[in-house]
Amino acid sequence: MSDAESRSDTSLRTSPPADPGLQAAVKLRFPLLDVVRVAAMLDVVSIHVVDRPLFWAAGVPAFIVMSVALAVRRPDPLPLKTLVPRRADRVLVPWLWWSAVFGLSSLASTLTNPAVALSDTFYPWMGLAGTRIHLWFLPFIFVAEVAAALAVRRLRWVPTSWLVGGAVALAVVLLSATGWLYDQVAPAYEGMTLGSPDAQERARFYGFMTHRCWLYGTVSVCLGVALGRVLSLSRRRGLRVLWAGSVAMLALAVVMQAAGPQRLQNWGVSPSVAAQWLAQAVAFAVVTTGFQVTGRGFDRLEKVAALTMGVYLLHKWVDLRLADAELIFGAGQWTASIPWLTDGIGRTLLVWAATTVLVAALRRWRAMRRVL
Repeated sequence: MSDAESRSDTSLRTSPPADPGLQAAVKLRFPLLDVVRVAAMLDVVSIHVVDRPLFWAAGVPAFIVMSVALAVRRPDPLPLKTLVPRRADRVLVPWLWWSAVFGLSSLASTLTNPAVALSDTFYPWMGLAGTRIHLWFLPFIFVAEVAAALAVRRLRWVPTSWLVGGAVALAVVLLSATGWLYDQVAPAYEGMTLGSPDAQERARFYGFMTHRCWLYGTVSVCLGVALGRVLSLSRRRGLRVLWAGSVAMLALAVVMQAAGPQRLQNWGVSPSVAAQWLAQAVAFAVVTTGFQVTGRGFDRLEKVAALTMGVYLLHKWVDLRLADAELIFGAGQWTASIPWLTDGIGRTLLVWAATTVLVAALRRWRAMRRVL
């Protein structure tokens, strides 16, 4: 999701030639991954802004699969003493920074309202997710990449084909287990929102969302490990085989969606599992497709994709500021005549574009580049 991933992690470099002028010839990029990043970010923005996915909720799974695959794509993954500081600087530092920024904003609002206690604003599980729920992705992906790299290094004695098969099988098991757990606890949390007037309800729901996001992400981590180990092979035949498997997984997801709830129940498949299967299958198929094509991409698209982390961090804040502007300046009068600006894909594109421009402007300051 970061700019480093967009520019360098989407490429594989062989041993550099003696002639520096031949560097570009040996640098293999995966330009379609820039397209995947932008589309995945639009999906995330749509979920957070208009409360419905644009691409079957495959955005976050796609980011996780890409990040983990790139972390373990080397024949011998980076040692932890190298990987941990590198990823901590790129992922944990922005997480801590923006958790502090958003936290101070909440603190200021709390201190100016004597009727609101700190416990009504800050919840225990913010220590794992952040002061805004969407920040959960950053600590999660840090732990996921480190754990995946450690597991692969410890399992170097296992044949790659076995490791890939085991990772995919574990992903299927975890997906089924996650869907089952959702079904078990959903009744207790149905109807809860982070906008509830009950502080205890908000705290409980925040914890539930944190657990749910981390558990859901583990499925994508396993798929990322499978893809990364295939990328570590010198031959591309394995990548084509894995792509075929991802297409088969997607076909099964389409069959489950077409079957409908009643048939799914007859098959012993819950709607939660079917929905998760679709999101994970779309993400896996799209990302494996992105790795099929190498070559030079589009420079402008690459620059836009490099802003993805910043857009992820600030898109909800931008959406709220746009809503404030509509209230202050009466913009509702003209947006009412252009309904696509207030709902659906129009609102999603508006927030994404505004946030992209903001992030590009902020990154002109060197100090902000490290946290965006």
